[in-house]
Amino acid sequence: PTRELKDLVEELLVKHHVGGHSPEDRIREKWAEFVGPANAAYSHVAHIDPRGRLLILASHSIIGSELGLHRPTLLAKIKKLPGCGHVRELLIRAG
Repeated sequence: PTRELKDLVEELLVKHHVGGHSPEDRIREKWAEFVGPANAAYSHVAHIDPRGRLLILASHSIIGSELGLHRPTLLAKIKKLPGCGHVRELLIRAG
């Protein structure tokens, strides 16, 4: 079926987060608050995969272990952010 061009463009803008904040951006904005400035300096929010898994990159295995200890708390805080309720798991990778 044919659709109005303006509706299609609006749908694509929303789908690809053009002109707005993506869930990853919202998490990055609060990252230092969630994990503390020391851990935030050595870790980075990468992306959310289609399964709802958030990939977090830690520069050292010690930081990865520290973040892993706080996984349930971090996940609860992330899920409370607007547009982040679909995040169901944290994947923490060191390296």
